[in-house]
Amino acid sequence: MFNFPERLTLASTLGLEAVRTILSTSLDGVSRLAGLSVQTARAFAGRGARNLAALSEVRDLHGLAAVQTPMVMAAVDQSLAYSRRAYEICSESSLALVKVLDTHVTGSA
Repeated sequence: MFNFPERLTLASTLGLEAVRTILSTSLDGVSRLAGLSVQTARAFAGRGARNLAALSEVRDLHGLAAVQTPMVMAAVDQSLAYSRRAYEICSESSLALVKVLDTHVTGSA
């Protein structure tokens, strides 16, 4: 028949499982974003060292202009790549969370 304590226990178990899955998915997304940030920071530091070395060799204004253009283009390219990848990670995490919530809502309905 209708056993209220068993149904309550089952509902609690399903709810805890959903919360665990949501936390796991969220932490995975945060971990991926942190990894991307560390990777980007390392690349930025390396590029900064190379740029400083190139700027130290500049002797005139024409040389400065010739060195600056590739530096700016590389910085813009890296910024765009970072933004795209961060957006992808956020989108993937959001889709995974929506799937978990949808499964939980339709499963408990």
